[in-house]
Amino acid sequence: MEESKLEQKKGLFSLIKEILGFIQNYFKAIIFLLICAFLFISSNGIQEDNSNLMRIDLKGVILESDTVLESINKALQNHNIKGVLFVVDSPGGAVAPSLEISMAIKRLSNEKPVVAYAAGTMASGSYYASANADYIVANPGSIIGSIGVIMQSFNL
Repeated sequence: MEESKLEQKKGLFSLIKEILGFIQNYFKAIIFLLICAFLFISSNGIQEDNSNLMRIDLKGVILESDTVLESINKALQNHNIKGVLFVVDSPGGAVAPSLEISMAIKRLSNEKPVVAYAAGTMASGSYYASANADYIVANPGSIIGSIGVIMQSFNL
């Protein structure tokens, strides 16, 4: 009976010895896998979006305002958004959509800080749309233009 207990203890110690040997041989790999698991796997499997700054782009000729207005309304409705970066690279466009965007930016700036950034071109209607932002920041290489209208007509 004493021998069977001794054999059990030897078996237990040999199992522990094998486990420790495995850990010793593959320690770096185990640590690497644990770090990867910690970084890439969230606790509930869902990654949360904790951003509090929203970027809204106005690019190209302004012919319609639907997508920009949708983004502005999302920023107004989302209470987690604390500020908006309005990135502009547009030569302007139609008067009505530029006015709609300008009024929406005005409503937004009454609720949250809005910074308009001239990434490339900010002229005419895009400058008018950005005028209601709290700040306008221009890239030193950007082209900033005035608010103006070119209207063609016949002179009889």
